[in-house]
Amino acid sequence: MDRLESMAAFVAVAERGGFTPASRHLGMPVPSLSRKVSELEAHLQVRLLIRSTRLTLPTEAGQRFLIIARRLLEEVAEAERSILADTPPMRGELLVSAPPALGREHLAPLLAEFLQAYPDVSVRLLLTERLVNLAEEEVDVGLRIGAVSEPGLVALPLGVVRRITCASPAYLAARGVPGEPAALAGHEGVTLTDEPPSAPWEYGSQRVALRSRLAVSHAAAAVAAAVGGAGITRALCFEVAEAVAAGRLVVLLRAFEPPPMPLQLVYPRGRHVPRKCSAFIDFIQPRLPPRLIVADG
Repeated sequence: MDRLESMAAFVAVAERGGFTPASRHLGMPVPSLSRKVSELEAHLQVRLLIRSTRLTLPTEAGQRFLIIARRLLEEVAEAERSILADTPPMRGELLVSAPPALGREHLAPLLAEFLQAYPDVSVRLLLTERLVNLAEEEVDVGLRIGAVSEPGLVALPLGVVRRITCASPAYLAARGVPGEPAALAGHEGVTLTDEPPSAPWEYGSQRVALRSRLAVSHAAAAVAAAVGGAGITRALCFEVAEAVAAGRLVVLLRAFEPPPMPLQLVYPRGRHVPRKCSAFIDFIQPRLPPRLIVADG
């Protein structure tokens, strides 16, 4: 638990009378905000807030802690201002690599916030499916899905990414809902062109070959085709999050999903990490994972 972050969450909720206005103020999802306050209460072993449907108010202990937390946060902010006053402005260009869908839909909006926070830093975002050699291409920070084996890289875990099987409600209404991987054999698939046409889909020890009537070169096109009813497709959770949330795609075979893959921030190993890289990592690390959550549809 990050105590300062949890205290800031508690103070925001207490001062604004609820989790929703505090969420808007901090730019943090309500579930994350609620979790941080609950962790703080568990750590202190005391109830800090009285939660109701209309208003959230501090308890008697919460009122006392609110005064202490405000003072501590002010002191920390003052210490940071004092250090920054003696530190040269952070400036320079930052080169970041990421998979296309992840970078376009989830990282790019956060980059806009990062640039506002650091006006003297510029960013170049390289979106590519290939494995980028950070040292050779002078990339400062990369987003990676899957295990990182290069010895010259430091990997910071952000969470995990699920590979989801899904189809549109219209397709499922017409063709039926597969209840187990073996049932996929009677369905039509939307696949990627970089996969062999006869490559089976793996669900643990089960391997199922689908009839692929449509193969596309980009995951976004596969998702769009599945939304249109062309068949069943597999995609990473962040590639289908919006369509699942909107009810345009339904998640299938959740119990048979392959193990999730790690999502990591990577950067070259060295004695000194440039301040612009450290700032970017510290900014992105707590903000990106909540954007990648997708509910079962």
